[in-house]
Amino acid sequence: MVDADGTVVLTKDGEALSVDFTYEEMQLIRGKVFTHNHPKGGSFSREDINFLLTVYPSEMRAVSRDYRYSMKLPDNPIDAFFEIRKIFDRVKESVRLELVERVRSGESTLIAAEQQFMHLLAGLVTGGDCS
Repeated sequence: MVDADGTVVLTKDGEALSVDFTYEEMQLIRGKVFTHNHPKGGSFSREDINFLLTVYPSEMRAVSRDYRYSMKLPDNPIDAFFEIRKIFDRVKESVRLELVERVRSGESTLIAAEQQFMHLLAGLVTGGDCS
């Protein structure tokens, strides 16, 4: 994590699929750019979105092999939290069905479809193109 001057103020290793933070570390993250990796690919997870809307970094970045993602804290995080979760829950089934069809047709492998799930979902939730 870096501060406004680009100084690294926190580095941390985690488990294969997650990183736990102490209360003190979360206080350090508040208002700063928070960057983390997604070694297995994929966009922001639901946990990432919850982290942004509860810990309040100024920006959250996720880096995978193929993509770079960025989310900035909205002006009203509490309202945004509920709106994003509502949209997320509404569109996730359609994304899942699309990916199941890709696997069934041979257009995609199961592993690739799992990696694309959050990427496609993030694009629908944000109304943008995740690249």
